[in-house]
Amino acid sequence: MLEALKNFLSRLFGRSAHAPTDKKEEDRVPRHRSAKEPIARPRVNLDGEENLRVILMDEEENLFVEIQRRIKAGQFELPQLRQTSMAVMALANDPSADIQEITNLIQADPVLSSQLVKTANSALYSGLEPITSLHDGVMRLGLRALRTMILTASMKGLVLSGKGLTRYAEEVWAQAASVASIARAISPFTEFDKEKAFLLALLHDVGKFPLLAMLAEQSKRYKGGVTRALIGKAFAGFHEPVGRALAEHWKLGDELVSVAGNHHDFASNEDFGNSAALVSLAHKLDLYLSLRDEAGFLELTESPEVEFLGISPARRMDLLEAAKRAYSRRSKFKAAA
Repeated sequence: MLEALKNFLSRLFGRSAHAPTDKKEEDRVPRHRSAKEPIARPRVNLDGEENLRVILMDEEENLFVEIQRRIKAGQFELPQLRQTSMAVMALANDPSADIQEITNLIQADPVLSSQLVKTANSALYSGLEPITSLHDGVMRLGLRALRTMILTASMKGLVLSGKGLTRYAEEVWAQAASVASIARAISPFTEFDKEKAFLLALLHDVGKFPLLAMLAEQSKRYKGGVTRALIGKAFAGFHEPVGRALAEHWKLGDELVSVAGNHHDFASNEDFGNSAALVSLAHKLDLYLSLRDEAGFLELTESPEVEFLGISPARRMDLLEAAKRAYSRRSKFKAAA
């Protein structure tokens, strides 16, 4: 059994399971949280509740407290979706919607038109022949995939036109795209449709984008600016409530609102626990792959999410391999990701 696990790890990570890791033990993300001692300085990774225990410098702490005050008071700006995107999504949510009406709306928006053609002709959706009209593109994608396409394009637009902290926004987007790809890949091991899994995962951390804009705005009055430690602590503390507010603002529906607002403590999500568990699992798979933490990645076969979703023990290694194939985290954002 031990030898089988070593061989699996060797295939999965492209190196010998006997090879020493270049990561110090203290640099690894803990799989069992402990609140006994504060973390003296921040970890490289921006995810995890352990970032709440990071000790900030005085100016950083003042900025964090101000962000906290504004969020509690609801005094923060939520990015807007373009009117065309909102109108198309509203129609896409209606099973009886007229396809020609949807096509006409998209045709009036060059950005959406271009993205529709690109998506419909991509390897994921393409048929034997390229589409020759927007109407054909809508028909090929279907309403659910069309909604996913619009939200994906909208999130990319938020990154490209973000107000400051662009490097961090690009990093968050790269992660979101990778987590979404992993969720789609592991959906056959769960009860989820691939398109639904992708969209849930793509949007589960959407609250991070308004937080970055808020941090950029508030930091103008502080000499030290925004550090990675501060961003990690703000993400850990506030991305779920801000994500819920943004999903409500965009009228994404009860399930996406619920998952954006509560996915880390997925078992407490009474309405959409399975959806929250799916994105939590996809997020962890992406995280351990990005850290090249073989042991942590393998331990996910016994994770609470896997148990909660009822994934058969016999299929869990296959799930890991599917996640590894789908992993697409980029160190630098690319609009075509």
